Amino acid sequence: MNSSRLAMSVVLALAVSGPAYAQTATAPEEEAVAITSGGFEDIVVTARKKARAEALQSVPLTISAISGARIEDAQIKNLAQMTGSIPNASLDEVGAAKGTAAFTIRGVSMGSTLPTLESPVGVFIDGMYMPSVLGVITDFFDVDGVEVLRGPQGTLFGKNVTAGAVLVRSRRPSDKFEGFAQASVETGLEYKIGGAISGPLTDTLKVRLAGYYNHDNGWFKNDFDGSDYGRGTTWLIRPTIEWDPTPDINVIVRYEHGKSTTKGLPLQNYAFNDRHTFNFAQDHAGGTRLQWDQITAEVNWQVGAGTITTVTGYRDNKIKTDYDTAGTPIQDYQINYTNPTKSFSHEGRYAIRLFDSLDLTAGIYYFESDIELLETRRLRTVANFAPRSYGARQKAKTYAAFVQGDWDVTDKLQVTAGLRYTYDKKHADVGLFTAAADTCDPLTGQCVYAFPNLRGKWDSWSPKIGIKYEIAEAAQVYASWSRGYRAGGFTSRQTAPAQALRWDQEATTAYELGFKGDLFNRRMRVNLAGFINKVDDMIRVTTTPGAAGVVNDTRNIGDATIKGVEFEGQFIVTDRLRLNGYFGYQKGQYDTIRFSPYDAPGEPVGTINQTDYNLKLVRLSPWTYGMGAQYNLPIGSMTLRNRVDFAFRDASYTTDDNLSRQNSFQSLDASIALDVNERLTLTAYGRNLTNHAFSGLVVLIPNALLPPVPPGRRGNVGWLSEGRVIGAEARIKF
Repeated sequence: MNSSRLAMSVVLALAVSGPAYAQTATAPEEEAVAITSGGFEDIVVTARKKARAEALQSVPLTISAISGARIEDAQIKNLAQMTGSIPNASLDEVGAAKGTAAFTIRGVSMGSTLPTLESPVGVFIDGMYMPSVLGVITDFFDVDGVEVLRGPQGTLFGKNVTAGAVLVRSRRPSDKFEGFAQASVETGLEYKIGGAISGPLTDTLKVRLAGYYNHDNGWFKNDFDGSDYGRGTTWLIRPTIEWDPTPDINVIVRYEHGKSTTKGLPLQNYAFNDRHTFNFAQDHAGGTRLQWDQITAEVNWQVGAGTITTVTGYRDNKIKTDYDTAGTPIQDYQINYTNPTKSFSHEGRYAIRLFDSLDLTAGIYYFESDIELLETRRLRTVANFAPRSYGARQKAKTYAAFVQGDWDVTDKLQVTAGLRYTYDKKHADVGLFTAAADTCDPLTGQCVYAFPNLRGKWDSWSPKIGIKYEIAEAAQVYASWSRGYRAGGFTSRQTAPAQALRWDQEATTAYELGFKGDLFNRRMRVNLAGFINKVDDMIRVTTTPGAAGVVNDTRNIGDATIKGVEFEGQFIVTDRLRLNGYFGYQKGQYDTIRFSPYDAPGEPVGTINQTDYNLKLVRLSPWTYGMGAQYNLPIGSMTLRNRVDFAFRDASYTTDDNLSRQNSFQSLDASIALDVNERLTLTAYGRNLTNHAFSGLVVLIPNALLPPVPPGRRGNVGWLSEGRVIGAEARIKF
């Protein structure tokens, strides 16, 4: 795969068609949930890939939808900062490499930065799938909305969505000339400026240009030498063209180029620091450089009573990161790696309503990716702290076909049935880390692979059956059974000969029962859901101490069952005051174990016993809950909008052996926005006002690589997230 894919993306879209929405079937822009005398307005979502977007409350799925206006009001910077908005979900950032995701929904997680291991939470940006967790978390800007779908979404979205899917939509060009500019400053110090201009050039051509720049002086202070950590810059530019060559055809082409550089990745070693503080002392600052180019071409073509939609996308993502892995003020354990990833995808589908009772969507999908890893490790146990390099490369292709129908049996009863077939093939070359010598040249990238020409093929069927019944005008109950798959693959970090080179598919079967209702004249919105997930051949990355540092061994370790309940509610108390809240509870257990996640001291390697079955599932937090309030106060011709939100998530284990534990997550956020007039808004805001210490990833470092560890303590390390942030922003529309 090469740069010709960039041009091909546009050519295919214009020649065939791609997903936006034709003039007669245009998807509405997502609107903020507004407080009116008539109650809540609808948020529209695109989760079921119909020719038209649907009202969130009418869709029989558990979806948390956040509008672009809500993202701006709450000063949500990226996907990781949405983690306090969704029950039974965590959208954490790893921290070892800025922009790297560790997402979990309903207890199904990944828990690794392995580039060739796909997350069970699929992320789609403007309809394009992100093939790796590295580089997924970048700053939001000019975003129309985000939808978080909980539970397997395999029928419409394919493999690697066994936990759920995150859909991000950027804003489209507007029908009239408009624009905005904004600037903010917050503790760090961190400065952000950005803006967009949009409007028609002709009767059939509209454009939008958005640009953003962020400079961060660093929130953290290193106790070792007093230096600032977390320094960096991020910028992006996104031109968008929307063209209507005929009344029945609509084309949208989006291009985005961005760069992000961070220096100083704060790593706290719990053997020497209190994990409830922001204290850390390390000798090696490290940093991350991320650059991405992506293009999506979307077209809708109304043909008769239906709409042909295609989505074509290309992404070139390069990440280089260098980080301290032990978090101490001596040279002990460092890693740096380069990970270029290229991907190309094309989806074509046809959506039609038949007999005034059947919505049918059918399509085909193609995807390919090329992922490389060149990694260098420096270990205290290697003479002279000499670097040793190794690497891997994986190429993958996916072919799929799918169909889903929603049949209105009566005015109140709807039945859903869908099926997707997916065929995958992958080819990999895998190197082996050795302390004796390099197996890759870090300058040229040339490698000698210990395990070349590995090949694998997998196929899967992802069905869904659902039923919805409207028990009142604005209330429904629904139930569904669905099945999804996470792809098999090959490791890209082989640091011990006994590690598994390959893993096979993971399958999740989900049962769900839910209720959605707008009650009391649409002044109370209540969503409830209960679920059971049966996960077979669970893909887990076990971490154990080894001569090369932490050994990550990826295997299908067994089967598990996860059960839970969820609630989301919004309440209009008065026309000025709105309250919201959510909670989630879940628990999980192993049903069958085929590979031991933990061997007790003196226990033969690989022993499977009751101790293994008693282990808690990785990243499964039993309780999540949150609450918030918004109060709007007119002051003459101005409006003062006040918002406060609190979120909590239980602590959880981050490794399968339960030797590494993540703090509970909690955050108190608030903002005061003054709408001076229709154009100018001034906002003061605060995030994590309680200054709670939290790390998105915690792992155990072998004692042999550390200074003497105090008795009774372990060398768990966690990459810190920012504490209390206070900021101010000015935003002007024109």
